Amino acid sequence: MTIEISPLDTLFFRDGKPFNASNETWADGIFPPNPSTIYGALRSIYFANHPDDLSKANEKNDPTRDLIIKKIYLKNSLNYYFSLPLDIVNKKDAKTYSYLLHREKNNLISNLNTDSILARSDFNIESFENSFLTVNRFEKYQSFVDDKFIEINEIKSLDDFILNEPKIGIKINKATKTVEESHLYRVDLKRLDKTKIVVEFEGLDIENSHLMRLGGESKVATFEYIDTLEIKSPQNIENIFKLYLLTPSIFDNGWFPSWIDKESLEGEYNGLKLKLLTAKVGKYKLIGGFDMKERKPKRMYKSVPEGSVYYFELLEGDSNKIIKTFHNQSISDKLSNEGYGVVFVGEAR
Repeated sequence: MTIEISPLDTLFFRDGKPFNASNETWADGIFPPNPSTIYGALRSIYFANHPDDLSKANEKNDPTRDLIIKKIYLKNSLNYYFSLPLDIVNKKDAKTYSYLLHREKNNLISNLNTDSILARSDFNIESFENSFLTVNRFEKYQSFVDDKFIEINEIKSLDDFILNEPKIGIKINKATKTVEESHLYRVDLKRLDKTKIVVEFEGLDIENSHLMRLGGESKVATFEYIDTLEIKSPQNIENIFKLYLLTPSIFDNGWFPSWIDKESLEGEYNGLKLKLLTAKVGKYKLIGGFDMKERKPKRMYKSVPEGSVYYFELLEGDSNKIIKTFHNQSISDKLSNEGYGVVFVGEAR
């Protein structure tokens, strides 16, 4: 099932850092929202329509326990968008195109063991931040269609999707209904400019009630069911391939997948013996939250951000299993059911 979420007001998705109006003056916002925010919103829709089941939340008989998020991405009036793969970079003096980093003459240049940056040595490059690519262009990127160059105007920035509308507030004493001194704060609200959030999920039936609460301050949004977007898998996956993270992933070993040995860079995943060749990962994102039932903050995790790319070599196993094993599947060590670590397979040359 797939729904399209349309906010009716500004939204606030807070980053993982704790915020208290008495200690901080700025509450940072993020966009797109973390998968756990969407996961919680879907569960809230169900319990709002089934209030008698609320006591079962987080228990063994929780009716939402089978919920699994499969994809989260953006949509505007023209296209669907994924976060820009981080192995798409720009030559610093280029004005019209970006360069897709790739293997040349069987030599993959990498400083993997320092800070995981995939790089070429023959020119200076810079990465794009908070950028997006249409799904149609992403599928060409997966299969190296249209050569290795991507036009700059095909890459959209975050400003093409949201408007920043920060709000100033002050804490109110609940007992006296008066303002409290030294409790002025600012909240980083976002208004989606003709932008919708698309979520594909399974394991939960929610009535098409059209209304939902989303993000901080429980802002109201509408949702409706739409057709599911199928992302085609590449046709020519061989022993060298890459995995693109559609959503952030939480690994037990930092940015290393837990099934890869840090020394040998080798590991086994579902019967496939693999070697990590290189990776292009972004700055970690903090994943937190608040447990409404326990009334306390949830455990904080560091995650590898969406758009990060891992290059692998298949050492042993059937290459025909690569697509089935990884494509549109989660590789996250934590919270995979909430939509973390969803990857797509791409060709690597």
